[in-house]
Order: sequence, then C-alpha cells, then structure tokens
Amino acid sequence: MEVGHTSSSPSDVTSGYEPMVEEHMPDPYDLTSSFDGMSCTRKFQLKNSMGKMMYFATQTNIYQSANFRGYQQGFEMNIYDHRKREVIHLIQPFICSLIFCPWNVQQMEVQAPVGVVAGYVKEAHYPTTYRFTIRDSAGQTALFIKGQCQGLCFGRNANLDIFDRTWKSKIGTISTQYFLDNFGDTLSIQFPKDLDVKLKAVILGASILIENKF
Repeated sequence: MEVGHTSSSPSDVTSGYEPMVEEHMPDPYDLTSSFDGMSCTRKFQLKNSMGKMMYFATQTNIYQSANFRGYQQGFEMNIYDHRKREVIHLIQPFICSLIFCPWNVQQMEVQAPVGVVAGYVKEAHYPTTYRFTIRDSAGQTALFIKGQCQGLCFGRNANLDIFDRTWKSKIGTISTQYFLDNFGDTLSIQFPKDLDVKLKAVILGASILIENKF
C-alpha cells in the first residue's frame, strides 16, 4: 500500500506514528498484501512513494468466520514499525452479511497505540455506491469515503474518494489494484499531511477493510 500527503501540523504524535507525520512526498503510499500459504493469515507491507518500508502487518482471521471469505471474515491485524513495535491494532468483528441478514454492516475498531481507541470505520448501506464513515475515538463522524457503484467493483481496480464531514471537500483517495493471480493486491492511499495523525491511522484501517471487500 502506498500513502501520500496532499499538504496540511500534526497533533498528539504518538511513538510509532513518525513515518506518517514526517513523510513529505506528495505521492501516495503503497500497501501490498500477500498470503503465507495459510488461509487464516495475510501479510501487508506499507511503503512510501520512494519504496521505503514504513510499516508491516499480519492479519489473522477470527475462528468463527473460517467458513466465510473476503470481507465477510472477521479478523484482527497487528501493524508494526521498523523496530518491530506494534503501533496500531485493527479489530473487525465477524458480522454476518449474507442475504438473510443484510442489515449488518462491516465495521472496524482502530487502536493506536495498542489498547487505546483512535477511531472507527463503519460501512454505510447505500443502494448504488459503497460508502464508509470515519469516526473519531468518541464516535463522532470525522470523514466520509465514497466508492464506485455496487456490484461492479469486485475483482476490478477501484477508486474511492475521501471527503471531509461536510461532503464539500475531497481530501484524499484510496485506490485498489487487483491481480488475477490472487497472490497479492496493492492499494494506494493519499491524505493531507496535516490531518490528525490518529485519523490517518483510521484511514489506514479503512483501506484494509476496503481491500478485503473488493
């Protein structure tokens, strides 16, 4: 996955966030996922536009969702910095989203640092487009993510826009690149440099949720 800044001074900098805060490249960051040969585990690498490693992560699926695939699986993810310190933890509980329980939507808790809630990602049901809400630690809406039309994105490249909470300003993008060999996908993320660092962590979590969905 690739992450980039569009421009804007971070507050409340937590140890381990330095790569997100100090990165000055205007290009996106790249997040690349891969499989380790087991259905329960995936690995991710987060690099900046120069190819420098920023974070790496491992995803473990929740046992109860073992019979489900992709975005229907619940999982937890550990994200580490270059010193192998876990700095971000993602929790997506297993939520049935089959035809007989369509009212259930995907959601994720983002902890940064581990044990401290930085915010939440929640899918919103819309008949024509994919939409997600980024919420802060108090559960208040901070940002929106809007994607492409429903049903046409699976197995294809997808572009999603990040908007402020008024829907008036587009502040970033999340783009997915799908590979037919199924051995790994790549995402690119772009957001303002001056965006609150905890919201950056939540956007990172949202990109993982989106990568699983598409």
